[in-house]
Amino acid sequence: MPPFQRTCIVCGGPIGSRWLCLKCERAYSLDVPFRDWPGWAKMLVRLCWRERRAELRRLRYEADVPIAMVVVRVDIHGEREGG
Repeated sequence: MPPFQRTCIVCGGPIGSRWLCLKCERAYSLDVPFRDWPGWAKMLVRLCWRERRAELRRLRYEADVPIAMVVVRVDIHGEREGG
């Protein structure tokens, strides 16, 4: 999943609002403030946020791996890669 949600959390279609497509928003009466949503819909949003945070952590980790490998090589071998 990309770091930013671009699909409906219910059906996967293109979004019309922050979390839902217009069809699902109307079908499930979720065109009210978030605090008035039913528990199942709020849980979908929470799960989506967890997935986003996990993906961002994974991307940060992968971005740091090459730097970490150079540091490990310098610490273990006393030289930089290629040098």
